[in-house]
Amino acid sequence: MATTPMTLVTGAAGQVGGVGRTVVELLRRSGRPVRALVRREDERADALRALGAEVAVGDLTPTRRRRSGARRLPAPRTSP
Repeated sequence: MATTPMTLVTGAAGQVGGVGRTVVELLRRSGRPVRALVRREDERADALRALGAEVAVGDLTPTRRRRSGARRLPAPRTSP
C-alpha cells in the first residue's frame, strides 16, 4: 500500500491573511500528512497541532534552520 507523502507548509502560522493555516486545514481535511513550519511555539502552533499537523519550529533566514523543517521529506516532484 502506497503512503501519501508529507507536505511541508511554510508560514503556516502567518499573521496576515492566514493563508498558510488555511492550506494546512485543507490538506488535513483531505487526509494528507502535513508538517507546518512556524517561527515560534505559541497558540498558533498549538492550533496547527489540533488540526493534526506535525509542527516544526524554524526560521527561513538561516540555512541550518531551513533544512531542519524539511528533514526527512521526499524530494519535490514536478507536474508534467
